[in-house]
Amino acid sequence: MESKNEEKTILQLMEILSEKSNDSKLGEEFWAENGAEAAELANRLALTPKQAVLLSICLRRGPRRVEFSDIASHLDISNIRALGYSDDVNALIRAKYLSEEQCASLASAYDLSGGQMENVARKFSINSILYGGEKSPMDILHAYCNAERLDNQTTRRIGF
Repeated sequence: MESKNEEKTILQLMEILSEKSNDSKLGEEFWAENGAEAAELANRLALTPKQAVLLSICLRRGPRRVEFSDIASHLDISNIRALGYSDDVNALIRAKYLSEEQCASLASAYDLSGGQMENVARKFSINSILYGGEKSPMDILHAYCNAERLDNQTTRRIGF
């Protein structure tokens, strides 16, 4: 059995939060019982506790595209209430590592479909969470974008 003093990994915290958030409505009882784990995960990922829980839910419900209805189903709330989390979900989607100029540079350098960009964003986000990054985010994103080009004869599939 795991000691209380033993630090949990990011993936262990995500597993705990995703399990305990099921049917919780993210109500007061959930936060009272799981606030410490949510705060620890949030701190380690530079997110808010709510964003950390939502990310955990998305990874549990994936690897396919996760819709607000999936979050609503997981939490046992209405789709309308789940839409109330859109600011937090959007904050998770944005690449906070990049300036507006870097985003504009990437957008002008690559002509990728929405699905390809979704693959790039998903791969970048998951790898950043799991492995951190020694290279600059721009170098990594350029490599992912080049790999996603449809005209690239050596295109490899990015995804899960």
